[in-house]
Amino acid sequence: MKAELGRNMVALKQSNRSQILNILRCLGPTSRKDIAKIMQLTPAAVTILVNEMISEGILKEIGQSFEEDKRVGRKKVLIDINSNFKYVLGINIETELISIGIANLKGEVISSKTIELNYNKTYRETLQEICSECITLLWKNNIIKEDVLGVGVGIIGLVDEKEGLSLRAYGLWEEKVPVVKIIEKNIGLKTVLENNVRALALSEIDNSMTEGLNNMLFIKYGPGIGASMIIDGEIYYGSSKTAGELGHTIIDLNGPKCKCGRNGCLESIASYKAILKHIKSVFSSNNTPVLYDICDGKEEKIDFNKVIQAYIIGDKYVMEYLDKTIYYFAAGISNAISLFDPQRIVLYGEAFNNEVFLNKILSSLVSLNINKNIDELIYISKQNNKTNYIGGVSLALREMFYKVGGII
Repeated sequence: MKAELGRNMVALKQSNRSQILNILRCLGPTSRKDIAKIMQLTPAAVTILVNEMISEGILKEIGQSFEEDKRVGRKKVLIDINSNFKYVLGINIETELISIGIANLKGEVISSKTIELNYNKTYRETLQEICSECITLLWKNNIIKEDVLGVGVGIIGLVDEKEGLSLRAYGLWEEKVPVVKIIEKNIGLKTVLENNVRALALSEIDNSMTEGLNNMLFIKYGPGIGASMIIDGEIYYGSSKTAGELGHTIIDLNGPKCKCGRNGCLESIASYKAILKHIKSVFSSNNTPVLYDICDGKEEKIDFNKVIQAYIIGDKYVMEYLDKTIYYFAAGISNAISLFDPQRIVLYGEAFNNEVFLNKILSSLVSLNINKNIDELIYISKQNNKTNYIGGVSLALREMFYKVGGII
């Protein structure tokens, strides 16, 4: 009985510390009194916890502010997270690029590195190269390993996050890969693994706490199309960990073959990789005259922005093809709206910075969802101009700092 009571007290303390950290992450510098009010605890109880966390170096006092009742003239001492007390490493692994970032306890990036994926290397060689780059990045920034809480890794495809396995990284490795085991062995730091889109979705939810956002469909658009469902602030995995695979919903039975093995998946039709592949296959002075001039007749100069430029100028083939393709993408999102009825849909990807592309998607969504207020439902991600490793950073911070109340 005493042992059980002791465990419950330890769990309660950890939970209260975690809540304090999340309050400070959301609200910024806050007084002990205001923290106590939010947590519905006595000021004395919060003071004990805060003082303990200050003595550990996790929190710090940063100054004073006046009480709301200025007649009293009393000042509140503000508390904040000691952001550079510890650090985390975030890694993102995709089919074209690998990105690595070091961030502090507030998720502020200290330094980063991007490397191109070498398809001639084995998965073990690739992961060892990533580990070497991580160690070099720490060394260049004078950060010792003892000051790093751990590593968060986001990777494309199916993962077993509990076992630390990449089950199938589409376009990278077909076999099971012990990602966590290899990284922990080579870097010597605790490592957590998640699908890259789910890691980014967690980052979005963690940075939207003040908005009361709990249920969301997060959609990542790029070389592929990925999605993640967030329910009650947590990832929904489904019975076989494949929930949210929007890119692999079939949108056209007669469509092209997808890398997953099926035909007509949304990703094989509407991702920007699919768009570029198709446009390059028809590229000529006759078929795509405007794009041909923009690219000086050179296929290797074709990129997504140039395709959109040709669309704006009025390249007939490009216009007809993109209108159809964007409508397919909007139809995929519309189907998800009907199935899941999310509180919000968040769009992540560089392509959404292009107003023409984004507005065409939104207008298609309006026509497909006459009973929904699309303007209130669709948002661009808060992480949209951040590099993908921010997902790994958020994953590491959530699991190794905020969830455990900063207990290291």
